[in-house]
Amino acid sequence: VNEDVISEVEFVGRSSDIANMHNLFANGTKAIFMHGFGGVGKTALARRFAELYASEYDCVQFHRYTKAP
Repeated sequence: VNEDVISEVEFVGRSSDIANMHNLFANGTKAIFMHGFGGVGKTALARRFAELYASEYDCVQFHRYTKAP
């Protein structure tokens, strides 16, 4: 387990979303952009993915994307 990406939130469900993310990366996707209303669990989902699969990557990064003013 990579201690840099361990979530402090108990994570349940969304296993199909995690599997889909893993399949996208395994098939060559370089980045995944998640979007949606605030509070639907995008960050928790990304952190959980990183917890589970960080050992498969050289680097795991989180970035906030916002539209330019």
